[in-house]
Amino acid sequence: MSPSMIWLLSRKADMTMIHTIDEMRHLLDDLILLRPRIDTIQAVLDAACKIYQAASSSLLIPERGGLGIYSVRSGSSVERTWESKPESVDVSAKMIFEAQRTIDLSYRRTLRATLLVFSPAAEKDHDSLQNAFHTISVRALRNARIYERLRARIKGISALWKVGTTISSSLDLRYLLNLILSTLRDVLAYDAAGIYILDRDGERLTAATLRGYKSEMEHVARAKIGHGLIGWAAKEGTDLLVEDVENDDRYIPAREETRSEMVALLRRGNRIVGAFNVESNTVNAYTRSDMVLLHALAGQAAIAVDNALLYRDVLEKRRLDAELSLAQEIQRKLLPDKAPRLDGWEMAGLNMPAARVGGDYYDFIWINDDVIGICIADVSGKGVPAGLVMATFRASLLAEVLNEYSIEIIMRKVNQLLIRSTDRGVFVTSVYGTLELKSGLFTYCNAGHVEPIILSADGEPRTLQGSDLILGSFSHANYELRRVRLSVGEILVLYTDGVVEAMGSSGEEFGIDRLIDIIRAHRTDPAIEIRDRIYAEVLNFSADPSLLDDLTAMVIKRTQ
Repeated sequence: MSPSMIWLLSRKADMTMIHTIDEMRHLLDDLILLRPRIDTIQAVLDAACKIYQAASSSLLIPERGGLGIYSVRSGSSVERTWESKPESVDVSAKMIFEAQRTIDLSYRRTLRATLLVFSPAAEKDHDSLQNAFHTISVRALRNARIYERLRARIKGISALWKVGTTISSSLDLRYLLNLILSTLRDVLAYDAAGIYILDRDGERLTAATLRGYKSEMEHVARAKIGHGLIGWAAKEGTDLLVEDVENDDRYIPAREETRSEMVALLRRGNRIVGAFNVESNTVNAYTRSDMVLLHALAGQAAIAVDNALLYRDVLEKRRLDAELSLAQEIQRKLLPDKAPRLDGWEMAGLNMPAARVGGDYYDFIWINDDVIGICIADVSGKGVPAGLVMATFRASLLAEVLNEYSIEIIMRKVNQLLIRSTDRGVFVTSVYGTLELKSGLFTYCNAGHVEPIILSADGEPRTLQGSDLILGSFSHANYELRRVRLSVGEILVLYTDGVVEAMGSSGEEFGIDRLIDIIRAHRTDPAIEIRDRIYAEVLNFSADPSLLDDLTAMVIKRTQ
């Protein structure tokens, strides 16, 4: 129930109202003009009590009248705040509700003033005093209410200014949000409060800071979109003021004491970044003016959250860039820094990852003075995950090469290691073989890789037919040993599928025919120039170079 104030008046018939008002003039002037010592609702009520108390000795009939301030609670319970009356007078809720003259304050939904006279002669003899006091009281209380509202607004503006200046000088999100909650308490009473941030997936709100909740209330720290008052407000994109949570089906109990609640969304433009929630143990504790203030502070909190998240993203990007740079440098060192220079041979290699780290690999591996190992590989996927698998493949390959196993056994052992050390669905295609420098014999195994090309001295192409299962997927895979001899003037080109599968503007792939045409057109050029021409033509053909797969190519040319 809204509180009520009962003023019980009675006076002696032989006392004039002029004398009474003269005795109370100074106090009434304070009331009307709202002097500094009477500038709040409570001060006005206290001053009114003093006026009636001063008048009681000459105007009230002690045995029949009196004065008091009362609050009517639930049901018919009457709570006495202040009173001066004879014991024979019983003030009941019924008397309060049936009062004839009412001064309706409705201040913060907690005050309702009622003027009641219960003296036999009061209706006739005291009408002038009643009217005068009614006018004075209404005016004083109205002015006090305006004064308090202005003071609250000034406090609100001061709070916003304080938060705003701090936001511009700090990126510490936890500090800023705690400052906002502390500042809010200076201008708006609450029993529990929290500021929530929307997760990246947009499915939940996670509390960045909480006040007034028990530590074991873990469910309070997260709010699912569409569930509870906070989740509902975020889903509908609107602020929310609930006068009594017990009468709202959307409310999910978090605190047994909570009776009213406000939710203001944190927005940056049309984008919701979080929510501001405050709770009170009192029914109807908040007004629309309070909602406006909370909305304004939510705007400041949104700036703090957005700036802090942007700063966090910048730091995260810097960290990732540093890690990628390190990974890129490590991978660069895993690849040959230059091709070997050998009498009678020209060799060149190129690796251009689609991202900063890629899954393609090539290498020239010294076996002995007359034999060099040739390897090219392509890991499924792109980026860092593919780069890690590539490093695993390289390490296992080199380890088996050092053990001097035959080529087909090396491929079987590498296959088994990849199966044990990589996730299902990750695989590697590869060609590994040895080139005898004197004879030109190339002995190799092909594990699901695109077939290498050999171009004869007169420009006739052929591919190295035959391919076995990919590495890393089939535990019982076997690999067949194959041989081909390179003659003087012939060119061997090994490459990954990123070369021939590059997509042009018409949706057509670069294809093996274009690759052969480039090799043929430049077959008299040094191997390094053939390599560079392949890369330039693929890049020029591609509709969007940023969408290219990893590109790797090896050019081996026998010159004598």
